[in-house]
Amino acid sequence: MRKLLLLAAGLLIGVPACSTLSTPSARIERYPEKYQALPGDHQQLVSQGRIAEGMNQDAVFLAWGAPNHVMSGSDRGSPYETWSYTRLRSASYPSLWFDYGYYGGYGGHYHHIHPYWHTYWYPVPVGRVEFSDGLVNSWQGRY
Repeated sequence: MRKLLLLAAGLLIGVPACSTLSTPSARIERYPEKYQALPGDHQQLVSQGRIAEGMNQDAVFLAWGAPNHVMSGSDRGSPYETWSYTRLRSASYPSLWFDYGYYGGYGGHYHHIHPYWHTYWYPVPVGRVEFSDGLVNSWQGRY
């Protein structure tokens, strides 16, 4: 049930950069009961936006926000869950648009070449957290 609520919170939060809960302090202010339930050393790390092995899922959510992807699996009979975090990055490249056609009049036609920059967005992995029994087992990256 807790995982379902956390996933629902992630859907409501959306893209972290566009969210009102985009910082650890904003999440701590919104969920003070989750923050108060953490041990003192975990509270200190969370307020700095950092995580450590042994933290629970609430601590990671407060520190890094809602994950972009949640995957569940099993390793030799032990269930685990992996949260991955991504950020969008843009890339641009030059392109040409060719325009050719006819207009009224005898033999009238035109050729146009329009240069422009094509921009696209793609996700870039910035962090991954693996949980075993609800606690951080391993992590990498920095959000």
